[in-house]
Amino acid sequence: MQISSLGGKQAELHDRIERLCDPTHVRALPESEFARLAAGVGLTTIHQVRSTLDHDLDEWITHGAPGKAARREIISLMESCLADDRVGLHVRHEDAKLHFTHQVVVFVFKRA
Repeated sequence: MQISSLGGKQAELHDRIERLCDPTHVRALPESEFARLAAGVGLTTIHQVRSTLDHDLDEWITHGAPGKAARREIISLMESCLADDRVGLHVRHEDAKLHFTHQVVVFVFKRA
């Protein structure tokens, strides 16, 4: 599951970019909110692992297959984050390509 450790403007921009790529995206949940929702339906967390996923932006965009205009907007928004990482995804150039990093967590639950 993709999580968000972001708040406010960073989270809004992150979700905007995600929706441009994949219109079915609603929002990245903070880890604490996901755990709370699971507990609310009677699940107990027995294990969780945090990790990161590094992405080549061009390859990542391909998974959602957005139209040309959305693709251009995603690239423009990510490029605008290079100087100050205002999206909180560690946007950077590597090998002359844009890359970024998602924070992820894997939960293992048991029914209470």
